[in-house]
Amino acid sequence: LGSRGSSSYNYGLMSENWWNVVLQYQLVFQAIAWIILVCGFIKTLIELNLSTVNPQKRMNLFDTVQKFIVVGIGLVILIPCVQFMLECNNVIVDLFASQIDTSVLNMPLVTNWIAQILVGFAWIMLLLYINFLYIMRSVTVALLIASGPFFIATISWGHGKSSLFSSWARELIANIFVQSVHAFVLSFLCQ
Repeated sequence: LGSRGSSSYNYGLMSENWWNVVLQYQLVFQAIAWIILVCGFIKTLIELNLSTVNPQKRMNLFDTVQKFIVVGIGLVILIPCVQFMLECNNVIVDLFASQIDTSVLNMPLVTNWIAQILVGFAWIMLLLYINFLYIMRSVTVALLIASGPFFIATISWGHGKSSLFSSWARELIANIFVQSVHAFVLSFLCQ
């Protein structure tokens, strides 16, 4: 618990090589999102200039412009926010990891040899499951970070479409902080 690779791991989540690839793909999605945002903004300005003096339509257009501004801010602060969440997760995990006795995490010894085989098998299965879970967590967080600009851009698509953003944000936060939850639970179980 708490020992997540070496210093070559970014926030204990993924290797620096993975992080660099994620940032490259995130920049591609970021560029696409900015292009879509600018095109939508130009379209909104054209509609505003061509619209009649209908106050309801003008208010809807101003609401759309506000959404574009929110999306622009979201695109700018995406990576710093993700890094902040990863750092918080890292600090929480380190805090709980310092509270446990790591000798408890070794495979328990049983005097009966049949029971020892069963416990050993269960222990190996548990370790494989945890490793699989954290590998999938790394891949999932990498994909969520890389595709983040697309989901942030969905905020400007109108009412009801921002649920895509909400689902993406919940999934990202849950995948980042699942390690903190595991550290919290293990810190109580391994006393």
